[in-house]
Amino acid sequence: MNDTLISNIYSQIPINCDGEQFAPTNCGNKEKNLFYKFLIANNKSVIEFKYKNKTFNHLLTESISELGINSFLFENESKMILIIDSFLEYGHTFYVYQFNIDNIKYIGSKSFDVKLDKNEIELKYNFDVSETNNRLILKLGSGYDDINLNIGDSFILPLKENLGHTESPIENKWFGVYKGSFLQFKEEYNDPRSWATVYINISKDSIIYELHSLKEENSKLELIDKATNSVTFKMENGNTLKISNINNRGKYILEGSQIVKLIAGKSSLDLTKEEN
Repeated sequence: MNDTLISNIYSQIPINCDGEQFAPTNCGNKEKNLFYKFLIANNKSVIEFKYKNKTFNHLLTESISELGINSFLFENESKMILIIDSFLEYGHTFYVYQFNIDNIKYIGSKSFDVKLDKNEIELKYNFDVSETNNRLILKLGSGYDDINLNIGDSFILPLKENLGHTESPIENKWFGVYKGSFLQFKEEYNDPRSWATVYINISKDSIIYELHSLKEENSKLELIDKATNSVTFKMENGNTLKISNINNRGKYILEGSQIVKLIAGKSSLDLTKEEN
């Protein structure tokens, strides 16, 4: 069997929006019981979805309406794909969501440069959306590269009542510096350069991730979900990090798609916590 065959083709369905053409306030498809609106809080965008009588919020780390917004909705049996197209000065950023029977997944975002024809006019794109091998493929047509997104890296948007008010701070009990180290190169374990350390600094004013290793990384973090004994964040690259307090006894572990990416063969990392 050829596993490269495209399956699960999506067909486009209509979206109706209020407001100006590229500055919508409310959009949706009444037949699918899907509605969403764009809000701004602290110069960042918040997209509030109402889907099957439940409300979900997505807090972004930036404002997505630099020059304008358009959106496109696609359907395949019980699933839908929403693409929100943010116009930039020299290109576009797509924010991609998947709507399932009872939840909404944020699959990720992808930025790309404008393509021009010989008359310096932007090439128009036409969507061909399909899903295969747990990947979402967006074909835009001649002149554009395909966009390939891993659905396995997506995360489920929190319900509004679980998230609380969009401007509410993280609880004080989570404030502190979390630290965890792992061995990068087992054959060189006596070499300190073979070790890497993850730091997550949670304070009232900011949440920061740092990786100290041969390759340094840092990212602001966005709170996307919180429970009694865990908090989940999204990095600027779209990966997730989840800190859990095990048995509420001061033992912490770090999970998420970023850890799977960093540590081969492991899905979690033990953490120690120091107070700020």
